[in-house]
Amino acid sequence: MALTVVHARAGVEVQPMATGQEDLLLIYDPANITFEHSSFVNIEAWYLEHLLEVIATTNQSLATFEGFQCNGCNSSQALIRYVGGNFTMLDSQFVDLQSTAAYIAGSFAFVSNSSFQGQGGAVQMQSGIVVSVSSGVEVANCSFSNLVTTANGGAIYAEAASAAIIGSVFFNNSGFTGGAINILASTGNLANNTFDSNKATTGDGGAVLLEALASNVNPLAPNFTVSSSTYVNNVAANSAAGIRAMEVYLLDIRNCSFHFNTANGILQGPWQGSAIGVDNDHAATNVFLRDSIVTDSLAGASVFLRNALCVGVINTVFANSSQVGLVILGTIGDSCEDNFADSEDILFHSDTTTAVSSDQESIKDFFVGAQTTNDIRFCTFFNHTLDQQPSIEHYAGGAPRGTAAALLIAGGLISHNILAGNLFTSNSGIQGSGIQLMSCSATVIWNSSFSSNTASQQGGALSSVLSAANGVLLGESVFVKNSALRGGALHGDTNTQYILLGGNYLMGNTAKTFGGSLFCEACWNVEIGSGTVLQNNTAG
Repeated sequence: MALTVVHARAGVEVQPMATGQEDLLLIYDPANITFEHSSFVNIEAWYLEHLLEVIATTNQSLATFEGFQCNGCNSSQALIRYVGGNFTMLDSQFVDLQSTAAYIAGSFAFVSNSSFQGQGGAVQMQSGIVVSVSSGVEVANCSFSNLVTTANGGAIYAEAASAAIIGSVFFNNSGFTGGAINILASTGNLANNTFDSNKATTGDGGAVLLEALASNVNPLAPNFTVSSSTYVNNVAANSAAGIRAMEVYLLDIRNCSFHFNTANGILQGPWQGSAIGVDNDHAATNVFLRDSIVTDSLAGASVFLRNALCVGVINTVFANSSQVGLVILGTIGDSCEDNFADSEDILFHSDTTTAVSSDQESIKDFFVGAQTTNDIRFCTFFNHTLDQQPSIEHYAGGAPRGTAAALLIAGGLISHNILAGNLFTSNSGIQGSGIQLMSCSATVIWNSSFSSNTASQQGGALSSVLSAANGVLLGESVFVKNSALRGGALHGDTNTQYILLGGNYLMGNTAKTFGGSLFCEACWNVEIGSGTVLQNNTAG
């Protein structure tokens, strides 16, 4: 050992010691230890594993670092290594990091009001902070910048039963996956954070990668809540430049902003979610996206959800994407209401968010039943441009190519959709530029507006193909000035059923060849109610 101490007094400054040591300072088996306003300065020590190592033999021990300073130091592993009970770091600063700042293994870790700054081009052995604790980790009001790792989680890598990242800023960090954060937990809360210009250099999660803890045995976990945060200019080599969730039970995103994020899809193509990606093979995720804005995604679908159990989106704006705004692929739920019956702000069939009037509830329930799997309400889809034709065959077993610009729902085992109170305007794609429905069991579209959407092929506003069971029910919706080669407003393909109830208006839609308002190919049923208004639609 380099040196054994029981306490580092306030104001102690440690200078380099001789070579050939594992640690500069080793503190063994303290009950409690506190470092106050201590500092490490300009210690170039790649020959050391750690500058400071604290090893406690009981999980009741406590280590506190307050006002700790580390400037221009390095070691072969973490600068600080703590093994024991509870770890607290307050008001501390790490500057010009080339090594992991802290490795923490114990019961609980709390880091607050601290900053971690790397050298940008430096290659670290690990993240800014590496945490492996049995109970929980909380990081609050911290900043992480220019940290680079050759592993996962450029700023934070954490394994814990619970994890909370609150009020922190992550700028220009990078890791293989999880450019800023990689969290493995049973419960997680990310709130009031800013993620700017972070990068996943080889995989997923340009800013954040959320995963289930390997020891998790609860089928209703892990649950992650993400709120009041900003994700801007993040990049993922593969999928989800903003947030990537893997094998989690619930992802609840509220009041967040996603702007100018890029997923390059080097492994799985352009569908992979520039802002948000959920892609499951072994578990199904319930996804809520509420009161958020997703704009200017530069590659890949803005939000990509595959094999979700249930999806609820409300009061969210999708705009200005070079690919599809929202892709829901292969939903496998069978009763969202049962899973969330105790949630006071549930989307599904909620009295406070239902756009369908009470006298029409019976129609909606008969049509969709109690098996709503995708519930999208009061959202805006604006100015999406799909200028190429990516394929979903990799996921859908040879299903037709997805060509929507704003919203694509491709059915899974069960796909019952409620789409109400939404606005689709100025979207441009190949087929179904507002909405494309593929292999869906039943869909209710209510009180929605489609205007100035353009498709180079079929269905300027809406296209439904390979539908089954009940098809598409339209009510109290407006289709104005949409255009396509065929089916200026609506398009239907094999096995599609359209039922247009009263209160629908189709006006001023245009087809270059056939069907100014509606063009159906091999549809098995079309019903247009007497209350539907068809006016000034043209073809040819």
